[in-house]
Amino acid sequence: MTRTFPITILLCLSLLSPLLADNVYLGPDGTPLPFQSEEEVLEALRTGEIVSIEKVGIGVTGVEKVLLDKDGVRLHAVFRDVRIYKPRFFEDDGSITVHFRDDYIFELAAYRLGRMLGLDNIPPVVERKIGYRQGTLQLWIEEAVMEKARINDKLRPPYNMAWRLYWNTLYIFDYLIANGDRNLGNILYDQNWKMWMIDHTRAFRLQSDPEDMERISLCPKSLYKALKSLDRQALDENLGEMLNGNQLKALEERRVQLVKYLDRLIERDGAQMVLH
Repeated sequence: MTRTFPITILLCLSLLSPLLADNVYLGPDGTPLPFQSEEEVLEALRTGEIVSIEKVGIGVTGVEKVLLDKDGVRLHAVFRDVRIYKPRFFEDDGSITVHFRDDYIFELAAYRLGRMLGLDNIPPVVERKIGYRQGTLQLWIEEAVMEKARINDKLRPPYNMAWRLYWNTLYIFDYLIANGDRNLGNILYDQNWKMWMIDHTRAFRLQSDPEDMERISLCPKSLYKALKSLDRQALDENLGEMLNGNQLKALEERRVQLVKYLDRLIERDGAQMVLH
């Protein structure tokens, strides 16, 4: 069953409309898509006619690239339908994760949580059924460069502070959602050097390592305020269809830890040094 946005999320999107309007999404031909709002993009992902589907050999489970047509406008999207559960899972570093889940629905949960926090660098996602398969469709970021390719080609963006803020935002978000699968293939840069975060199907774990927070040294002011004001009721209301009670409880506990850590940074270094 496809999930629609709760009223609180729609209100959040309307309040963030100036921010989201800054996103210029491109079509397959490299020209900007004509959509005027985030909701129009989501509607195109939900109801666009499927023109073609092709396998993409990216990631452990792989994804499919879908070409959609919405009233004559064509756009690409990524389809994920992975749904794996293992009581015990051996990670690449040799550690063991208990109650491991790799689930397409976490991509939608990450997108919605990101929008609740005012983040606009997670591409729009909807839940959608293709044939007999239930999964998620996420807007494809055209002409993007993966972090792996950026490193290999020795490319460097022009704005150092924006660069630092993007990375610190990624660290904060990954800690918050307990993302166990961030790698060089799921960090993207568009033609304006905006960082995009994708592939969160292994997030929302029940455990997290507090030492991960030590990477965080900066935080956007708006993100700090959003983290402080976010509460369990809002999480339940907006993410309760996608996350179970234990996952929501762990998410709230990590949020509290993050705020405490940022408060300690501010006390030690000063708000002007930490919040930007």
